[in-house]
Amino acid sequence: SAPPCFLQGFDYYQPGCGYSTMLAIYDNRSDADSCAECGGMRGFDASLAEPGQCQLICQDKVPGCAFWSFEVQPEVPEARCYLKSAYDSATCGYSVWDGCGGGYGTCWSGPARCGLSPPL
Repeated sequence: SAPPCFLQGFDYYQPGCGYSTMLAIYDNRSDADSCAECGGMRGFDASLAEPGQCQLICQDKVPGCAFWSFEVQPEVPEARCYLKSAYDSATCGYSVWDGCGGGYGTCWSGPARCGLSPPL
């Protein structure tokens, strides 16, 4: 089971705060949408399937990564990891992720290292 700092159904995004800086996106498909408007680096990891892998990518591969959001659409199958810097304001944090995985997927979000917890 996922650690308590992994929030299922949430995104590290808060309306009213805008988006935190997107540092990188990792996909498990090399043919995935490039998401040009997302900014940041693109990465490919064919084994990407679990939120814990997204946390490790945040820790090990993306300098400045403080939070991550992960979505998977099992029927595609496609998994995507969004690697983000922290908000400047401590009052900004997580919100419910409506329609993740195109509305058919499952999503999680969390900190680079458990123990950092912004507000819900």
